[in-house]
Amino acid sequence: MQQATMSMMVQNMITKEEINRLQQVFIKLDKNKDGKLQYAELLEGYEEFYGAFAKAEVDRIFKMVDADNSGEIDFSEFVTATVDRGKLLKEDKLK
Repeated sequence: MQQATMSMMVQNMITKEEINRLQQVFIKLDKNKDGKLQYAELLEGYEEFYGAFAKAEVDRIFKMVDADNSGEIDFSEFVTATVDRGKLLKEDKLK
């Protein structure tokens, strides 16, 4: 499945409140305000929450969504990478 299609599907399956919350987080992480998260920006932000495990989590996110290895991800990729998969697969979301 193409990354853009997957991102759109994920965004359609979460609430507006969840998207707003993720957008607020994205904006805080985007230190240079270019609308994309570079590896270093995401790592710096995640170190606050994940401590020693931040690098592994950021590596996982980039491996999952940075298909072209550009070293940056946009908001839709960020949403796709951070949404709880278990929440997406709840029966009421699949109807």
